[in-house]
Amino acid sequence: MKNCHYICAATSTGAINFLHPESLSLEKSWQAHSSSINHMDARNNYLVTCGSSTRPYGPPMLDILAKVFDLRKLEQLAPIPFPGGAAFVQMHPKMSTTSVVASTTGQLQVVDLMNPNTSNIHQARLSSYMVNLILAPSGALWALADQENSIHIWGSSHKKLQFTEFMNPIEYADEVAPLPHMPVNTELPFSSIGMPHYREALLSAWPSDQVFQIGQPTPKIDPDILRTANPFIVGQRAPNPRKHFRNEVDKSRLLHASKNDGTAIAAPKFLSQRLRDEDEIDDVDADEEEIGDAIDGGDGGDDFGNNLIAMGEGVKVTEKVPAMYRRVEIKYSKFGVDDFDFAFYNKTHYSGLETHIPNSYLNPLLQLLRYTPEIRNIALHHAASSCTLDCCMLCEMGFLFDMLEKADGQSCQATNFLKAYSMQPGAAFLGTLDEPPPGTTMQQQSSTLDAKVQAATRFLLEQISKEWVRVFPGDSRLDK
Repeated sequence: MKNCHYICAATSTGAINFLHPESLSLEKSWQAHSSSINHMDARNNYLVTCGSSTRPYGPPMLDILAKVFDLRKLEQLAPIPFPGGAAFVQMHPKMSTTSVVASTTGQLQVVDLMNPNTSNIHQARLSSYMVNLILAPSGALWALADQENSIHIWGSSHKKLQFTEFMNPIEYADEVAPLPHMPVNTELPFSSIGMPHYREALLSAWPSDQVFQIGQPTPKIDPDILRTANPFIVGQRAPNPRKHFRNEVDKSRLLHASKNDGTAIAAPKFLSQRLRDEDEIDDVDADEEEIGDAIDGGDGGDDFGNNLIAMGEGVKVTEKVPAMYRRVEIKYSKFGVDDFDFAFYNKTHYSGLETHIPNSYLNPLLQLLRYTPEIRNIALHHAASSCTLDCCMLCEMGFLFDMLEKADGQSCQATNFLKAYSMQPGAAFLGTLDEPPPGTTMQQQSSTLDAKVQAATRFLLEQISKEWVRVFPGDSRLDK
């Protein structure tokens, strides 16, 4: 198809399907012939087809009409009569409404689609039946192929016909790259597999009204029974602890859901409370076992991301937000933030920065600069040098990076760095401080968060570059 907005596909039943070129959705279907499509061609919003029709008795025979379809209006036009049986059709490459219709016996008819009653008829001298017809891109040559593997060239006698010395290169299909080998185990992340392109809903998108709960999870045996159980002839036996009434059954599904959905589990205990409980009780109490089961995934693993709980007992959270992305609020005891158990949420060796101090919106930027090797190495090297500058941002950055590496997963505060940053005149002038000094205009104070982060990034990079050059003149590594 050329200069059209559809893809024309012929079917074995004689129909033409018009498909959208991007979504491949069916826009319209046209029953051109009653049996099959033998040949078709389209150009300049016109489609011409040749096919066969069924007969009451006997095999299908070629139609004596070549069907014409307008692709702009998606409607059928007047057909082209061809008594010899239309077998092949080609649209003229230069004349927009001219087509060439041919039969298997070599009869050729040049006809105008807008006026199908006027035509020019020619007869090719073939020694056998014709099997194909094609026109040159210039329209000056016709090529007819017969069953004896001969090609007959037709052209205008008054024109100088030219042939290319070399043929166009053959376009082959791209080779499909072999898929990489992926081991199927628990260590393979699903993100490395990817998702295929699909147009319909996946089978995993099962509607909620079709989800049913079948059966009850197996209830756990009371620990008191396991502790007092003694071997017997068959299995073990233990006295009844009598914690339930007779014929009373626990709803094990509710108990199982409350331990794994992460919506009603209490927050971790404070460090001071945990130490006090460890001195009084040797074994871990029931609440600690529930929290441990939630963190370990219930089977002794370490899948913390799937079992992150909401802070506060009975907190209602939105089902659309996964548990690992829910907002976590820190509860303070009488000992302050130092008594909060941050290790409950971070079991890695990577330390985070606390956010309860002014200008803490810079914490993600500082973590990004820390994991930039060039800036990290220069900051640590500069902090170890004999720098005498007051409020040196590069020195404070080096001290902060060194503290984060030595913390080994414990939370840190960028108090000294942020205090030195707030004392920089350029930071206040750019409006990047949460608490601007007196005399700052309202225009400088009303910058949005994304504008503040961009301005702070440019200011920090320029400032540490200047401070590095002061101590080591001629070294322009940061300028690059």
